[in-house]
Amino acid sequence: MGKSMMRMGICFKELIIKFLIPFFVLICAIEMAGCSLPSTTQVAETEETSAEEDSLEVPEQKAITWKEQYDLGMRYLEEGNYKEAVVAFTAAIEIEPHEAAVYLSRAKAYLSLEETEENTALALADYQQSMDLNDTIVDAYLGIADIYSRQGDYDAALEILHAGVGKTDGDDLIAAQIEDNPLNGWQ
Repeated sequence: MGKSMMRMGICFKELIIKFLIPFFVLICAIEMAGCSLPSTTQVAETEETSAEEDSLEVPEQKAITWKEQYDLGMRYLEEGNYKEAVVAFTAAIEIEPHEAAVYLSRAKAYLSLEETEENTALALADYQQSMDLNDTIVDAYLGIADIYSRQGDYDAALEILHAGVGKTDGDDLIAAQIEDNPLNGWQ
């Protein structure tokens, strides 16, 4: 009987630690934010007046914009918080999936993370999406060429750079990559 009582005591402590403490922390956070939980009387009143409230306009909370998420991602990128940058850029993309700059920046964040095949593939896909949305972005061509170069596919790197020169009216940075990189195997 003594062991089962001790076991119940441990389970009770785990219950408090896992459930009740987070619940009270949540309640405190709600109250600190200036919100209050409804009482049972308020819930009953709310149910009675729900039909009336349907006709009332409820003020909306300010939605986070893709630009705010993008700016947050850029700040994280500059600070070297690459995982957080990826999360912020992904949130920006979910809000506005047609902004080429966000894909470009997320690609840079992926490449700044640990160099793995997965991160490289994700960066390549983002560079490609960025280029699909705006085929005049120089950094997209340079990023794709850099990935191909890292993978040892110098012919594909040259091909994308030549395509970039054509799409960007002969951009000097892309042209310089074609001409001045014999160390990368491009001759």
